[in-house]
Amino acid sequence: MTDLADLIDRYVEVWNEPDDDARRRSIERLWRPDGAHLTPTREAVGYDAIVARISDAYKQFVRDAGYRFRSAGNAVGRRDVAMFNWHMVRPSDDTILAVGFDFFLLDGQRRIQCDYQFTEPPAGDRVVNERAERYVAIWNEPDAQTRRRAVEELWAPDAVHLDSSGEARGRAAIEARAAAMHERLRRERLVARALDNADNAHGGVRFGWELATNGSRAGGGFEFLVFNGDGRIAAGYHFDQ
Repeated sequence: MTDLADLIDRYVEVWNEPDDDARRRSIERLWRPDGAHLTPTREAVGYDAIVARISDAYKQFVRDAGYRFRSAGNAVGRRDVAMFNWHMVRPSDDTILAVGFDFFLLDGQRRIQCDYQFTEPPAGDRVVNERAERYVAIWNEPDAQTRRRAVEELWAPDAVHLDSSGEARGRAAIEARAAAMHERLRRERLVARALDNADNAHGGVRFGWELATNGSRAGGGFEFLVFNGDGRIAAGYHFDQ
């Protein structure tokens, strides 16, 4: 967790950095050369574009408005991914003026390959919410053949799914994991539901889900999906609450 905390601290501080040269050096240490910073409305790929994006934010929010960015202190890391919330605050009284969420895909050297950034609360998107509902419906599906077809429609052939138990690679392994989830729901008489809060940042989709029984919430979690150019899931990251 020390390495993760250091990564998050360095990331947040680059948004507060007043010196142009120091900001660029920090960005080059944080990101790989072909790395990306993606939001629902922006796409910055490569050092020059990322420098321009962060410099614009610094001028608007830190230099001119006098605000500061801070980590919320809730970072979670798992293998090659990390996620956390951040706050934009007014330093004079620590009032939180905005809350954001970032999800990192990291390379083998712990540099950022892709940074998906969102603001809180999630905006919600009808089309993306429908994708989330289709995704969660697989867990509830009792018929094995229907479940297999749904996995084939949603997931790329070489997709990977990561949860606390490890990695499932390929559709067959992902289908087996979905079948295990269905068996758990059947045994515990639970129903899985996607929350109406899906957000999309250039192919990176986040949404929450819950488990319910007799109309009462019995658990939940968070899913982050990375879609390929064909609109299928290339990678899925599953987090239980």
